[in-house]
Amino acid sequence: MVSAPAFRAIRRVPCADRQHPFDRFRRREPYIYLAPGMVPTSSAGMKLSAFSILVPDYGSGLAFFRDTLGFDLCEDVDQGRKRWITLRAPGSDTRIVLARADTPAQQAAIGNQAGERVWLFLQTDDFERDHTRLTRAGIIFEEEPRDEPYGRVAVFRDPFGNRWDLICPGPTPL
Repeated sequence: MVSAPAFRAIRRVPCADRQHPFDRFRRREPYIYLAPGMVPTSSAGMKLSAFSILVPDYGSGLAFFRDTLGFDLCEDVDQGRKRWITLRAPGSDTRIVLARADTPAQQAAIGNQAGERVWLFLQTDDFERDHTRLTRAGIIFEEEPRDEPYGRVAVFRDPFGNRWDLICPGPTPL
């Protein structure tokens, strides 16, 4: 429950980059509410910095992402009962946080965070080079590479069961 003094400190700020479906009828600017000390920001300044993937243990996660895929290890901080491990694909800003599954529900979700759908997209500038490298590293592709209007693609599963697209974007001859 917010106390009255704290509630009075919250201020209403115009926010031109946010739209409400009824704004055209209200004839006023859209607005957001900010707590004391908060500064309004534009959503254009936001970016996806990281997301987590459940793994059975940190060693197997590192073996796959760092050693097999060749991702850069950004952080590995021991926090006592868990570790903060982040990796990223070379040239990417978005990091993957390895999350060791501790509870039965988390363990059951390993490899099924997207309900059997492809949800991870590994983009390459040379499909044949990286497809060959990953195959030699032990990655098993679920299909032969195919050409789509958006590029060349093939689906593989990581050792945990997550489905990935290896994709080289761009128009390709069909």
